[in-house]
Amino acid sequence: MSKNSKYNYKVRFHLAKGDNYKKWQVRDMNDPDGKPSYYDPDDTRLLMVDCKLGNKPSISQKIFEGENKTVCAWVWCKQVWALPGPETRVGKQYRFNPRANPHWHTQDEKNVDNCEIEQLTTLGRGIFKHE
Repeated sequence: MSKNSKYNYKVRFHLAKGDNYKKWQVRDMNDPDGKPSYYDPDDTRLLMVDCKLGNKPSISQKIFEGENKTVCAWVWCKQVWALPGPETRVGKQYRFNPRANPHWHTQDEKNVDNCEIEQLTTLGRGIFKHE
């Protein structure tokens, strides 16, 4: 189990080439097989509860400075549900793109790494505070 053992799931946007390219990846941290599930952002939304924005700052800083991209950020959560259709009521957006900023950020906050949020939801490829 991870050092964030109070969280049961790890969610991230999958960018590796292949069948699951540009899909949401959900990994059950308690699953002994460790196989992730994948969800198309065009027809599925994820509702995440008791969340924490995770990041490996040393890796994301290297990507920010020009190195090749690799997995370095995710959302830890206690619960996650895959639901049909897009979410229509969303609040503040949380973004992560290490080419533009080495931290999780919002429009008005430069670094929200390790921020804990009660509920997050996806809308397409974005992550938002659930309203």
